[in-house]
Amino acid sequence: MPRNWVARTVVLGLLSASAASCAAAEEATILAKLKQSMSHLTVARIAPSPVAGLYRVEVRGKGAVLYVTEDGSHLVAGDLYALTDSGLANVTEVGREAKRRELLASLPLAEQIVFAAVGERQAPPTPTPCPIRDLLAILPPKQRQTFRLRVLEDYTLREIANALHVPVGTVKSRLNIAVRHLRHSRRAYRLLH
Repeated sequence: MPRNWVARTVVLGLLSASAASCAAAEEATILAKLKQSMSHLTVARIAPSPVAGLYRVEVRGKGAVLYVTEDGSHLVAGDLYALTDSGLANVTEVGREAKRRELLASLPLAEQIVFAAVGERQAPPTPTPCPIRDLLAILPPKQRQTFRLRVLEDYTLREIANALHVPVGTVKSRLNIAVRHLRHSRRAYRLLH
C-alpha cells in the first residue's frame, strides 16, 4: 500500500509540473504573438482565464484586459461574461475589482477619500491641492490631452496617435510644446516650488 501512495504522489507531481511548464510555454507563445502583431502593447500579466483555451492578458498602463487563445491566433477585446443560473456575471470586472482592492490597500489612509457611513454627518470636504491638475490646467487643450495620455495614462506615442486620430509626428509636436510651455511658465514654477 505505501508504495502505491508514493507512486501516485510522484505521478501527480510530475503531471502538475508538466501542466505548469505547458502553461508557461503557452504564455510565452501568446506574448511572442502579441509582440509581433501589436508591438505597441506592454503586457503586465498573462494568466489562465476561467474558459479553457483562453488566457487573460492585462495591458500595462490602461487597465485593459484582453483574452487570447492559447496558441495566440485569436484575440477577444472586451469583457468576458459567465452565464449563470441568476444571469450574467462579468468575469473581467471581478478581476478588475481585485486589482482595485490591492491598489487601495497599498494607499495610506491619509491619502484616501473616506465617506461617512449612512446616517452619519460629515463635514464638507476641503479642496485638496493637486499640483498635477493645476499643471495640466496651464496647458492649452490639445497639449493637455496629449500630455495627460502620455504622462498620466502611460500610452505610447502610437496609441495616442490612434486615439486622437493624428499622426505620430503631431503627438510628438504637442508633447514638445507642452513640455516647453510648462518649463517656461511662472505659474508652473510656483506650483512646483
